[in-house]
Amino acid sequence: HNRRAVELNKVAENIRKTKADFECQKQQAVELNQQALAQFQEQLKRIREHNAELERRKMLNEQAEAAFEERKQNVAKQNQQIKAEFEERKKTYCRPERSNRG
Repeated sequence: HNRRAVELNKVAENIRKTKADFECQKQQAVELNQQALAQFQEQLKRIREHNAELERRKMLNEQAEAAFEERKQNVAKQNQQIKAEFEERKKTYCRPERSNRG
C-alpha cells in the first residue's frame, strides 16, 4: 500500500512540474506575442504615415496637372487669337498689287 502511495506522489509531482513548465511556456508565448504585436502596430503606423504622404503627393500632382491643363488651354486660346489677328492683318496688308501694265 505504501509503494502505491509513493508512485502516486511521483505522478502528482510530475503533473505539477509539467503544469509549471506549461505555465512558463505559456507566459513566454504571451510575451513574444505582445512583442510581435507591438512591432506590427509600429510597422502599421509607419505604413499609414507613408500612405498619407503618398496621398498628399497624389493630390499635389493632381492639382499641378489641373493647373497645367488650364495653362495649356489658355495658351491654345491665345495662339488662336494671335493666329486670327495675323490672318486679319495679312488680309489688310498683303493684298495682291494690281498690275499697272497696259
